[in-house]
Amino acid sequence: MKADEVTYLLRHYRHDWMNQLQLIKGYASMDKLDKVKEKVNEIVTQSQQESHLMNLKADRVTLWILRFNTLHDQFRLTYTVEGQADLSSYDYTLSLALQSAFDTIQSNANEHSLYKGSIMFQLEDERRVSLSFTGDFLKRELDWKPLENLPMVDYTSYRNDDESTTYTILFDLNER
Repeated sequence: MKADEVTYLLRHYRHDWMNQLQLIKGYASMDKLDKVKEKVNEIVTQSQQESHLMNLKADRVTLWILRFNTLHDQFRLTYTVEGQADLSSYDYTLSLALQSAFDTIQSNANEHSLYKGSIMFQLEDERRVSLSFTGDFLKRELDWKPLENLPMVDYTSYRNDDESTTYTILFDLNER
């Protein structure tokens, strides 16, 4: 990353923190202590998840996740880390796999829609990472061929309801 990219990321990060603090300040000024506590608990949980993400020792993956929302206006990505593991040996391959999966999904995005995504690290029993996006995509089924040669991709799926489609890609970190 270049210095201006780091500054941009930090500026975005600071902006998000200021928004959180403004909400707490607003709730406090209205004597809504239950809302203050709720927001503080959200921030603590988010900070703990961020700490878990950093402790995975997968710098490229961590950076990909932390930069994601600043780079993609119509996509919102959240993450959850369950368990602990040293993923440094998977870092490069997983970061490429995540980007390839996202590129495949993004190619099917309607430019006027907002998409919600999540990435979950399941590291307690089996080492798996799942990436899902939900929204009003152009097609119900995607061409997953770009992912077929990636060694970690375990499966891809989609689910439809009346208003949206969810695409999920599971990355199996047990196979190496």
